[in-house]
Amino acid sequence: MTDQRPVLVGVDGANSGRAAVRWAAREAALRSCPLRVVHAIGWRPDGDPGPAREGPAVEDDVFAELARVAHTVVDAAVAEAADAIGSSGPDVPISGAVLSRYAIPRLQTESESAQLLVLGTRARGAVGPVLSGPVHFGSVVRSVVPRSACPVVVVREEHGGLRHGSVVVGVDHRSTSDAALRFALEEARARGVGLVAVHAWRDAGFGSERLLADYAPTMVAAQRRCLTDELMAWREKYPDVDVQEVVRMHPPVGTLLDAAVGAALLVVGSRRRGPVRGMVLGSVGQAVLHRGPCPVAVVPPVER
Repeated sequence: MTDQRPVLVGVDGANSGRAAVRWAAREAALRSCPLRVVHAIGWRPDGDPGPAREGPAVEDDVFAELARVAHTVVDAAVAEAADAIGSSGPDVPISGAVLSRYAIPRLQTESESAQLLVLGTRARGAVGPVLSGPVHFGSVVRSVVPRSACPVVVVREEHGGLRHGSVVVGVDHRSTSDAALRFALEEARARGVGLVAVHAWRDAGFGSERLLADYAPTMVAAQRRCLTDELMAWREKYPDVDVQEVVRMHPPVGTLLDAAVGAALLVVGSRRRGPVRGMVLGSVGQAVLHRGPCPVAVVPPVER
């Protein structure tokens, strides 16, 4: 039985939102699950530090106008999603909702009942509002991605269109890689493409470049054996997915970005540290989110 939790996508009506909606719609079709389109309209009158307005305060002209525009955005996104799937595609239930309060807390809450959250953003270097007036995409990503209860895929404006390349996943020999590997393999199998498993590191503990050069081949060979051993069980579970291994003694961000050129999806794991869940998105995750040449998925570790 397929997972019937929805793919959730947050929209703001911009072109970047359209790319995210179309990507999310096709993903819901691949997963044979519903698609839920949401837009948040958190609002505080005159800088009031109190909580955002709850509910349909239609007697207030400003809030009523915000709500009207929000429903227009959601309706347009639902139509965009239906168009992305097409009349010949699978029957995907598509629903839309306007959420009160700000995007960040509402998306975190919504993620608890979703199997995937999709967010859109502008082209690299551009800045603009997303989901609710005073909240910008940078703050939404920084806050929602590491705290989301489900995997998050970030789709930039230039990522629009179908991509048929491999799925690329970063592997760091930690327990956080397990969830990312499972997610990446499922995505590769659903798309009928291969998986590229990338392990990269930069060892700064050597005193000279010559010493580093002397030992690098031995270290790379050892890490390659570790990666092969780690992937053995996954190959048995997913025999229909061709898995390629990439091992580089090179900074992880650059290696992942190079491997992701032409890819359908780049997958990385997130880490949860300390007593508060989801407070840290690692530097590698942050970098590939902003610079990835394809949609980027950030997968939280499996709770134990």
